[in-house]
Amino acid sequence: MQAVAYSDLTVGEKIGGGGVGLVHRGWYNRKPVALKVLFDARMNEELIREFTEEVNVLAQLRHPNIVRVLGGSTSPPHLFFLMELCESSVYEELHIKRRRYGMQELLKIALDTVYAMQYLHSQSPPVVHRDLKSHNLLIGADGNTKLCDFGLVCTSSTTAGTPCYMAPELLQNRPFTKSVDVYAFGILLWELFSQDLPFRGLEVGDVKEVVTAGQRPTVPRGDTPRQIRDMMEQCWAQVPMERPTFGQCVPVLQELVQEHSSRSHVDDLDDFGGDSLDCLLK
Repeated sequence: MQAVAYSDLTVGEKIGGGGVGLVHRGWYNRKPVALKVLFDARMNEELIREFTEEVNVLAQLRHPNIVRVLGGSTSPPHLFFLMELCESSVYEELHIKRRRYGMQELLKIALDTVYAMQYLHSQSPPVVHRDLKSHNLLIGADGNTKLCDFGLVCTSSTTAGTPCYMAPELLQNRPFTKSVDVYAFGILLWELFSQDLPFRGLEVGDVKEVVTAGQRPTVPRGDTPRQIRDMMEQCWAQVPMERPTFGQCVPVLQELVQEHSSRSHVDDLDDFGGDSLDCLLK
């Protein structure tokens, strides 16, 4: 990772963050960046270790659907790293701006997410994200969805995470595998295609109770493709071994993206052809 001096940065407004880190808009070499800074005043060895581990994990990843690290510093008093700047997240688009995504857009977000997760799980050893959710899916300048926030990758706590996306084994503080990310993806699929918040209105204790009892949100119907409904239920299976891998999800989503892309193209041609025939018949 490229070493960057804090004095060479211009720090702007806060645009995100949580736990012990804040994310600011910033500028480095006159270029806009996202700046994640360790802000906890205690700055003890454990916090420094966790922050450094996150930076090291991210710095080694190279994928178009994972936010790119540009540089930083892991030496006190300023611990920070720079990332490519993404102006919005899937969470913000869905729930703050209330953007109504079309089917093709939803399928593209799902496929981009699966590409990122397949890449992580293919590393040796596999990288388990542990906090896959709409907040951590950013919209890149290139239009791709990009995964961010790897703060839980190296944590030893099995109860850390966002309860609405946590698999039953995590909520029960039991041993887990990379399939916990697949469970979270199942919940994310529900969120995308229902365009609603998972487990809306439930307290943390209630979420734990219903999830460990095997209850899940009602699968959306309407125009949600059957393959998506099936994938959703398979991904959030109660038994980890019954969940698919991200590699198994890829071809299903690729086919759906291609199918809907072709369908949209045919619809455009139909519209054009209809207008042309009307003109000829007049």
